[in-house]
Amino acid sequence: MENYQLSSRQIASLKALHRTLRDRKEADRVKAVVLLGSGWSVSTVAEAIMLDANTVRSYFDKYVHGGEEELLESNYAGRQLMLTTKQEKALSRHLDVNEIHVILDNASYCKSKWLQKRLTGSKIILHYLHGYSPNLNVIERLWKFFKKRILYNKYYEKFDDFVSACKGFSLQKKSSAMNYVLYTVAGRAIGFALEQPLHVVTLTCSASGNLK
Repeated sequence: MENYQLSSRQIASLKALHRTLRDRKEADRVKAVVLLGSGWSVSTVAEAIMLDANTVRSYFDKYVHGGEEELLESNYAGRQLMLTTKQEKALSRHLDVNEIHVILDNASYCKSKWLQKRLTGSKIILHYLHGYSPNLNVIERLWKFFKKRILYNKYYEKFDDFVSACKGFSLQKKSSAMNYVLYTVAGRAIGFALEQPLHVVTLTCSASGNLK
C-alpha cells in the first residue's frame, strides 16, 4: 500500500497556501495533496475533486520531490512557431507599436510563472476575460458554429468521413456566419474586457490551448 502520510506541519503549510490561491486548478492540486496526506485514499480524493487517480498521485509526487513550488509549477510549453519567415516579418511590421494588448482566458498556462517572467519588461500587456464568460471567448462561438455544421443530426459511417468533414469546415471560405463569429463577437469581447481604446489587440484562441 502506498504511503501518503504528511506531517501536521506540512499539512498546515499547505492549507495556508490553499487559502491564498485564486486559480482553481492550483487550489485543487494543493487540496489533493492535503487530503492524501490526511489519510484519504487515492480513489476517494480523485472522486471528490473529479480528477483521475494518476493525476492525484502525480500531484503528491511533485510535492514530495519539489515542495510547494514544484506542485504549483506548470510545465506547459506550447509548441514550435509554425509561421514562415515571410509571415514572421509581416507580423513584426504589423506589431511595430508601443503596446500590444493580448486577450486571454483564465487557463493555467495563460497565467504561468514562466509566461509572466518572459513578458516582464516587454510591450505585451495581458488582459484576462472574466471567469465563466464563454460568450466573450471567440473560439467558443466558433466551436458552436462548428458543431452545428458538423456534429448536430449528422451520422458518419466511417471515422475518415468525420475527419474529412472537419477538414472541409476548416478550409471553407468565410461565410457571413463565420465573419460574424470571428469579427463581430471579437469586437464585443475586446471592448468588454478592456474598456479602453487600443493601439493593437491580438486575440489568441486555439483548440489545443497553444498560445500563438
